[in-house]
Amino acid sequence: MEKTLSILLNKAKICLVTHEFTWGAPHELFNYLKSRTCLLVFITHPFYYSRKRYSEAKIMERGKLINTIRLKPRTFISIIDYMLDAISTLIFLIKRREKFDLYIGADCLNAFIGILLRKMRLTSVVIYYSIDYVPNRFKNSLLNSIYHLLDMLVAKKSDFTWNVSPRMGEIRTKKASSNLFRQIVVPVPINLEEMVSVISNEKNVYSMIYAGSLREEVGLELAIEALPSLKTKFPNLKLTIIGEGPLLEYYSRLIKERNLDNDVVFLRYIESRSEFIKLLSSHGVGLAIYKPLKNSFNKYADVGKVKTYAACGLPTIITKGSYTADEIHKSGAGIAINYEIEEFKKAVMTLMSSKKVYENYSKNALKYAKTFSYDNVYEKPLLMALTKIYT
Repeated sequence: MEKTLSILLNKAKICLVTHEFTWGAPHELFNYLKSRTCLLVFITHPFYYSRKRYSEAKIMERGKLINTIRLKPRTFISIIDYMLDAISTLIFLIKRREKFDLYIGADCLNAFIGILLRKMRLTSVVIYYSIDYVPNRFKNSLLNSIYHLLDMLVAKKSDFTWNVSPRMGEIRTKKASSNLFRQIVVPVPINLEEMVSVISNEKNVYSMIYAGSLREEVGLELAIEALPSLKTKFPNLKLTIIGEGPLLEYYSRLIKERNLDNDVVFLRYIESRSEFIKLLSSHGVGLAIYKPLKNSFNKYADVGKVKTYAACGLPTIITKGSYTADEIHKSGAGIAINYEIEEFKKAVMTLMSSKKVYENYSKNALKYAKTFSYDNVYEKPLLMALTKIYT
C-alpha cells in the first residue's frame, strides 16, 4: 500500500485550503504532503481573532517552496472575512488555470469552493476535511441554519468526507436518516519522527501546560483556581499557558486578580514549531480542560493537542464528553475528569504524587501517540482518493 501511494502522490497535484489560528490537522497534512507531491498549493485564511493580518498561498513543487503569495488583508469582521476568504480562494485558483487531482477543503465553506471548482473542471476529486462540528456554531439562528445546510450539502456532494472523529459521521447520518455520504474517520495525526529530534531532555514533572486557542469553552479557570491549593502539596508547581484568542485579556486579568503572576507563565502563540515542541516537552502534565457547554466543539471533534502532549510523553488531564477523552481513559494516557475543581486537584495529585505512577502514565501516552503516525492515519484515505482518479 505504501509503495502504491508513494507512486500516485509523486504525480499528484493537490490543493489544500484551511482557516487557521494555530498549528492543527491541516498543517499536519501539509507537512505530510509537501515532499511527496508533484505540486501542492496550501491556502491559509486566519480566523478573525488571529494576529495574522492576511491570507496567503504557499506553492510547493516536489518539496520546494516556489512562492508565497498574499491573497487579501483582513477586515476583522468575521462574517465578511469568511465570505471574502471563499471568494479570494476561488479567484486565485481560477486565475492559476491549474487542474488539481485533489482539492481538500478544511471546513464546509472551503470544501464548497472545491465543489465549484470541480464543476469548472479545475479539480478531479473534492475532499471535505471536517475538523470541527457543533450543533450551535453561531448564536444567530439564521447563520446557524445556513451553516448546517452547507455542511450537509458539501458532505453529500464531495467525493469523500474526512471526519476527525466518528461522532461527526454518526450525527450527519442520523440527521439525513440514511448513510448518504462517503465518510471516513481520519483522526488528527502526529509527526513523531520530526518531534524526536527537538523534544527536551529536561522535564519538570511539577508543571502543567495548556496550549491552544483561548475561546469560550476553554476551562482554564479550573487550573487557575486550583493552583493555590495544589501548591500547598507541590510548592514548586507551575502553570504555563500558550495561546491567544477572544479570552486572552480575561485570563490575563484573572491571573493578576488571584496574585498568581509568579506561578503562571502566560505566553502568546509561538511561531517556531520546534521551539514550541521543545517547551511543551519540558513540562509534566498537559491540560485539555473544557467547560461542558451545549455548543462545545470538542464533543464531536478530535482534541488534537492531546496527541502532541502524548508524543512528548505528557499525560493529559482532559474533561469528559469528547471522543478523545474516552480514548485517553481507555489507553491510560491520562485522566478524564468532570469539570469540577476537586476532580481536577485529585487528578493532579494522582499524576504527581508518585514517580512510578507518573512514569506509567507517560509510557502509556507515548504508546497512544504512536498509533497516530502519519502513515497510519493518511495512507488509506489518500489511496482511496487517488485511486478514484487513476483507475
